[in-house]
Amino acid sequence: MEGVEDKLFLCALCPNMCRFSCPVEEVAGTETSSPQGKALTSLLLLRGELPWTEENARPPYLCLDCQACKLFCPFDFDLPSLFHPVRVKAASKIHPPEVHSRLLRMREKGNPFGEPREKRVVGKGEVAYLPGCTAEMKEREVLLSTLRLLEGAGVGAVLLEGYCCGLPSFRAGDEKRAEELRGEVEGVLRSLGVGILLLSCPGCLEFLSGLEGIEVFHTSTFFLKLVEEGKMGLPRLSGRVTYHDPCSLGRKRGIFDPPRKLLKELGLEVVEPLKTRERAVCCGGGNPLEEARGVSRKRAKELAETAELTVTTCPTCKWALGREGLRVLDLSQVLEGRLG
Repeated sequence: MEGVEDKLFLCALCPNMCRFSCPVEEVAGTETSSPQGKALTSLLLLRGELPWTEENARPPYLCLDCQACKLFCPFDFDLPSLFHPVRVKAASKIHPPEVHSRLLRMREKGNPFGEPREKRVVGKGEVAYLPGCTAEMKEREVLLSTLRLLEGAGVGAVLLEGYCCGLPSFRAGDEKRAEELRGEVEGVLRSLGVGILLLSCPGCLEFLSGLEGIEVFHTSTFFLKLVEEGKMGLPRLSGRVTYHDPCSLGRKRGIFDPPRKLLKELGLEVVEPLKTRERAVCCGGGNPLEEARGVSRKRAKELAETAELTVTTCPTCKWALGREGLRVLDLSQVLEGRLG
């Protein structure tokens, strides 16, 4: 903890230039929503120099874990990892009401939406496909398009429904529940004996990569591989689209080009938004606070001003931006020939 506090102290004294890259700070515009303000509040809470109240516990949760601040950090700090110990303490003490609701939904229903669902393993094949909570419960067309594309390419896939990777619990500070959920996914994969795990959600990719003996793919890179191997044909399309980079796929994993390459192979013109690739703005969809909803609205407006149709590669980004009125499709839907 001493190392974390030292880093938070340095962050709290920094000129705070990264505040101009923080999407929450752009929307909220308060001292406590800036990276420096979040660091100072976190430090004082950890040191016991600030009382644990709902108000004081809010700033550490105002981080979207998008890592946009890292591009401007003179210390190359990973700020979300520095806020995480505070969230772990807050999860067992006191936290904002929106976080409380998420913690309960994850503990009782095993998904961030709090909706009932059963665990099911459907089909047979060499690939296990985990769509993730949002694709399964809010953006089911992404799941269905992916299954149809796999079938068309002759790839046998086992669909895992009702499983959560655990990342929503981890980000809320509930490490125990996160590990339980991650363990359930690993357990079913071991029982199936599959060597490939395919994911629609970049957040799942972030949290499940590193499983020993299992090759983990995001759908964008897996589909590009199938196209390059001649196993998947593409329809010919025309039109102008823009592409939204999900944080967990682009900035965190460096996967910028495969989705763009597939869109261009389809015949589409890809127009870049003002903030793109490493500087792309988070969709805000993974965070339950109201401030994050403001980030979604702002990003949706930016994308709508760039092109009539936005394509992304994250069901949560699609859901978060779509609920703000943006016309947005997942790459899997476009690969099936859909533009509307």
